[in-house]
Amino acid sequence: HAVATPFVDEAPELWMLGSSPDSANLAGLMGLPYSYAYFINANMPDDLFDRYRLQFEKSEAFASGGLPLASLGVFVICADTEEEAIRLSKSRDLWYIKFATEPKGPQIPTVEEAETFAYTREQAAFVRSNRQQMIVGTPEQVSQRLHSMVDRYQLDELVVVTITHNFAARCRSYQLLAEAWF
Repeated sequence: HAVATPFVDEAPELWMLGSSPDSANLAGLMGLPYSYAYFINANMPDDLFDRYRLQFEKSEAFASGGLPLASLGVFVICADTEEEAIRLSKSRDLWYIKFATEPKGPQIPTVEEAETFAYTREQAAFVRSNRQQMIVGTPEQVSQRLHSMVDRYQLDELVVVTITHNFAARCRSYQLLAEAWF
């Protein structure tokens, strides 16, 4: 029996999060706003949001007012330099390897741990393929790529997640992105 906290007077807006065309179609048929989890699966069909909008069944039951709302969930690391952003992303690379192999879920490793980790050939290939799901760079690079995605898919919003070992680096990533975005 699960209980959501904190308790609220009004239920939050309901969205469907998915990482496949099937979830986009289902969200459309149910009249739900849809957020695609690009941070999980970057192999998104180019016409995914178009199909969602075509499938959309107007529903007054949801806060979107019966209109299709589209969102993209992206993994971002923003730093003052591209080199620093790439360096910071290495801890996420190793975390992702461990996430796929450790049953209890790993802690986020330090950058130093990631830089000295002896990746197998398969793990290195896994990291390379996972990099396409990440947007890593300077504020200008990240902002440009995100704006391009917003325009390309006609998004109503972005959901940005940053995972780093160092909390200050995570906060700085969000700060730099916010400054570049506005």
